[in-house]
Amino acid sequence: HSPLLVYFDRTEIQKKNTRIVPQPPKTSFKEFTYIAHDHTENNSPSDPVEGSNTEYIISIANNGNMRIFDHDLNILEYHLESQWIQGATGICCDWIITYKPEDERWYIIGLANSGFYMYISKTSNPLNPGATFDKRYIPVGQCDYQKMGVFSDYVLIMNQIGSSGPQILAINKNDLINDNFQIVTGNIPGQGYFGGFQIHPPIQTINSPNIPNNKVYAIGHWDYCLYNSGCSGNAWGFGNDQIRIYEINPNSGSYTTQ
Repeated sequence: HSPLLVYFDRTEIQKKNTRIVPQPPKTSFKEFTYIAHDHTENNSPSDPVEGSNTEYIISIANNGNMRIFDHDLNILEYHLESQWIQGATGICCDWIITYKPEDERWYIIGLANSGFYMYISKTSNPLNPGATFDKRYIPVGQCDYQKMGVFSDYVLIMNQIGSSGPQILAINKNDLINDNFQIVTGNIPGQGYFGGFQIHPPIQTINSPNIPNNKVYAIGHWDYCLYNSGCSGNAWGFGNDQIRIYEINPNSGSYTTQ
């Protein structure tokens, strides 16, 4: 299936029991040629991820090998994982790349043993990442298939940790940049792993003055068949499936469902 890009009106989302009608995209997108990673790099599955700003595109394969392009898709730099992770140990995969234009910084996170490594750029220029990014280790114990969103004051990581449901990890962004941070945790119970990943990715905000500074948001699929009899297994699309938006308090790890 092709990806579907839709917009939701935040005011309508906050009205409980209201049918939310997705809006068409408010901008246009240009299709460009996909530049594949080298599948000979002991890299299966390749699972490349990308992020971009107005000048650069960063692409990282599952094995951590990084390519940096300009917007004409010329490769400006190519780095093996070992050349830019700054001696981090136990890094596996599952990279996420975010550029936050208000900060003029890149945020990159990867799965490691018992936690995550995050790389935060000093400027909007990602070239020579071994020197231009600061490394942070985020210890959490059990961890898998994380997703990340960067908000005005906080970084939100949603950690898929099994039957207990997605784990909320909220960190004050300035404290993280200054490497003097604490992790606020919580869980979304009853939304656990079942024969696949039921992830609740954070909603990425860009220049969003209407988003409160003390709130962060995640979105997730609520599967009717997980909690009601009469369905065949976890039959997505049967019953009253829902897309739920979670408004999370990053100071307590608690949440409300929109």
